[in-house]
Amino acid sequence: MQTDPNWANFLYDPSAKRLGLIDFGASREYTKEFMDGWYRLLMSAVKGDRETMKDESEKLGYLTGEENEVRAILPERVMLISR
Repeated sequence: MQTDPNWANFLYDPSAKRLGLIDFGASREYTKEFMDGWYRLLMSAVKGDRETMKDESEKLGYLTGEENEVRAILPERVMLISR
């Protein structure tokens, strides 16, 4: 997974419709289980499924379930970014 989402680290080839990663200094390997959870979180954000976003965020350790009001709006911010 690319952990530095800087647009300069990606190249798009329109003829092949492919995205290429050019900076591996900020890439990291994760377990399949983590990536499956991350994907479920991403898809729940795309679908606007707040309950699944909360559940997956807690499972991944992004949220603890004891967030204050400021952190509780995180799912709303993720959904804005995903659209």
